[in-house]
Amino acid sequence: MTEKGYSLNDSQGLPLPDVLADFTGGPKTPVSCMGKVAALLYHRFTKGGLPIAMVSMDNCSHNGDKLKTAITAFAEKWVENNLVEPEFLTYVTSNKVSFPWTMIDKITPRPNTSVEELLKKDGVQDLDPVITGKHTYVAPFVNSEECEYLVIEDVFPNGRPALEKSGFIFTDRETVDKVERMKVCTCLNPLHTALAVFGCLLDYKLIAEEMKDSTLKTLVERLGYQEGLPVVMDPGILNPKEFLDTVLGIRIPNPFMPDTPQRIATDTSQKLSIRYGETIKAYEKSSTLQTSDLKMIPLVFAGWLRNGIRNWQKKKNRLDFWYCPLSVLEMHSTLKREDFLTTYLC
Repeated sequence: MTEKGYSLNDSQGLPLPDVLADFTGGPKTPVSCMGKVAALLYHRFTKGGLPIAMVSMDNCSHNGDKLKTAITAFAEKWVENNLVEPEFLTYVTSNKVSFPWTMIDKITPRPNTSVEELLKKDGVQDLDPVITGKHTYVAPFVNSEECEYLVIEDVFPNGRPALEKSGFIFTDRETVDKVERMKVCTCLNPLHTALAVFGCLLDYKLIAEEMKDSTLKTLVERLGYQEGLPVVMDPGILNPKEFLDTVLGIRIPNPFMPDTPQRIATDTSQKLSIRYGETIKAYEKSSTLQTSDLKMIPLVFAGWLRNGIRNWQKKKNRLDFWYCPLSVLEMHSTLKREDFLTTYLC
């Protein structure tokens, strides 16, 4: 689930229809996702109110806070509408219920036919994926990478198993945040976004295939090692340089990870600020580094604009991405897309 799944309001700040129905309907027959989670927590409250950790495993920033905000909103509305006891809100906001932050990192794209065919050749049967009514994919197999990280804020009021023996990393909230910022702002997500932008522009179908292009490989190497690492957030429990080595040497080039630039490029306009903004701000604050030294980050923005022009032209001059001034699009439209990357990179 993405950040959207935790949102209770629409773009106008009004409650979503399912959420509004749950606010007035109470915990008996919830419809919304967060309403169902709140109802489960209410059931635990009615059966003794024992302590519990509500652990979000979704790949979004400060996920524990997002979950807590949503569940608390349901508790407040249900109490306000006399649908539950006031003590339920006290329970949710007490130290009996925790909402730890987590950072999960394991690239897992939707089930791909190439992996399906490999498994069929090995004699595995009944692998056909199912596409749900909401266009999500369910299949008996998962194509994901071997590499995985799970960092969890160690706040479990009812205790927990010794999952660190299986590779889980338990730490404090500040360190979880540092690991996330290392990944999201420097060592993984900015590189993925860069490849997604230029992969769409150059008609690549797989991220792994892009790493065979020496120009694109140079782009993400400079982006990570030269521009990112000098200002990276070092969490202490993971080495940023080693993490980046794995990303560029193993994870992104993995041919068995059939991830597409088109998927990763979704909502790029909403990702650019967090993917690259922290690095830019760090350069601004530095006494030894200059923002004028940044070449790859502006190149990614320029590539995003150039790809926007292409989409704009394909769809008969209808802009299909946000916050891109038309004058800027027209300025870049004179470059052929095949020449664009090398023109800016050299």
